[in-house]
Formats: sequence, structure tokens, C-alpha cells
Amino acid sequence: MNVKQIIPCTDWFYVGDTEEGEIVLRVAAWAITDGEDVIGLLADQKMSGMPSLVAPDSEWWATYKHLRELSEYQCQLAGEKYVRN
Repeated sequence: MNVKQIIPCTDWFYVGDTEEGEIVLRVAAWAITDGEDVIGLLADQKMSGMPSLVAPDSEWWATYKHLRELSEYQCQLAGEKYVRN
């Protein structure tokens, strides 16, 4: 996969299930790939060296949600204030 374009975004999250439970990670930017797919890029959680953006691990089920779509529990996981719709 090659990235053709990166577009910054705000208030979007990658929400998924892992063996350890639900995860909610902030999406830093949208990327358009050479296959014309749009994927969310996440900040590298390992922070090895220079900060970088990484594509989410597709091993687990996940979706993208806007801040206003997150449940109260998901907001807590993301470290965000819960916003009622």
C-alpha cells in the first residue's frame, strides 16, 4: 500500500475490539492510498525515534467514529470529555 495524499482531521477515532478488550485511538490524519482507499492514520504508540503515523492493525474488527458518535465509555477510553448529541 502506498499513500498518495494525507489530510489532517480532528475529532475522529479508531474504535475496535482486541483480545484485551475495546480500544479507542485518536485518528491523526486521513490517507488516500494508491488503490483509492481512505484509511485513518494513527500516531505511532511505540514512539520509537521520530514520531510517525501508522495504519491501524487490520487483525481486529474496527471502525471509525466521530467524537459525537462515541459512547460515554468510549470517551473515557479515549480520554475525551463525553459529548451528548
